[in-house]
Amino acid sequence: MAENESGQEKTEPATPRRIEQAREDGQLARSRELPGALIAMAGVGAAWLFGGEIVAHYSGWFAHAIHQASARHDDVQAGLDAMGLHGTLILLPWLFIVLVAGVGGTLVLGGWNLSAKALVPKGERLDPIKGMGRLFGVSAWVEVSKTLLKFLLVAGLSFAVIWWLRDDISRLPRMEAGAGFGRAGEILMAVFAAGALALLIISAIDAPWQLYNHAKQLRMTREEVKREAKDTDGKPEIKQRQRELQMQAANGRMMERVPEADVVVVNPVHVAVALRYDATRMDAPQVVAKGLGEVAANIRRIAEEHSVPVLEAPPLARALYRVTEVEQSIPPGLFTAVAEVLTWVYRLKAGNIQGLDRPQPAVDDNLGRPIE
Repeated sequence: MAENESGQEKTEPATPRRIEQAREDGQLARSRELPGALIAMAGVGAAWLFGGEIVAHYSGWFAHAIHQASARHDDVQAGLDAMGLHGTLILLPWLFIVLVAGVGGTLVLGGWNLSAKALVPKGERLDPIKGMGRLFGVSAWVEVSKTLLKFLLVAGLSFAVIWWLRDDISRLPRMEAGAGFGRAGEILMAVFAAGALALLIISAIDAPWQLYNHAKQLRMTREEVKREAKDTDGKPEIKQRQRELQMQAANGRMMERVPEADVVVVNPVHVAVALRYDATRMDAPQVVAKGLGEVAANIRRIAEEHSVPVLEAPPLARALYRVTEVEQSIPPGLFTAVAEVLTWVYRLKAGNIQGLDRPQPAVDDNLGRPIE
């Protein structure tokens, strides 16, 4: 288990900020084997696709150069120059494929990253004790093991291909020149493909190891995680003040909508819920404001200032406060109770107050219980 200088175990995965700092320092997960393996595979694939065409073109230009040499001595150099230029142009697609494979293999782990800090010399790299630790550490033994495994796999697979094609190799001296060279090229390509496959196997082992080792090196102690969270988010008192300001802003916006309400249901001073219903745009009544204590008193005050009806219905006020959120519709379980309240409001606004009593709609005892 990794430990820091204070002896605490680094058990926590790296935070996004720690990973970003590592990138800025040039510390990324990189595999030395993956680019080489992809270059080898791309080279073999490109040679397999374009090899015949390349050989044919070179053979033609070589024959042309020989013809020029036998015809006019002063044209030999010009012929060789033309052959070199033409041959280079023929090789460009093959070289491009290999280049893309090399760059892609480098960037596939960690991505693109330019870090000036990685170029700055570090004094710790000159520390002989840490140097010996790196020399005999786990990473060093992994590198030695990879080198040995690479040699054994490349040599083993290449020899296996040679052994498998030994009969064809033994027949090469007895074949015609053209056919012999063609078959020799195929055998050579098979050997190269075996070597490239071996490198690909090594990279398939190395890449996950590099990712694991990189994540392990970036691990943090719990104290480091707490310290980073404190530095990132600020001190607790600052965070509390930020929350208070956010709540004040939210309450301010909520209070601005109280005059739009059709009714405010209260209990009678501790709880207040403002409701609004527009049959042309709403499927059900909505809560435009709600609150406890001082917030409830402010809702009631604003409602009275703007002649919004205020109904004292403690069980319903408590139920609405418990199960609703601001700017959301009331749940179906309270439809009947709220409909009774809105009917009273509409009759009140219409001036039809004869025999009009303040409703006391019934709600579930559990929802209407006092709020502690």
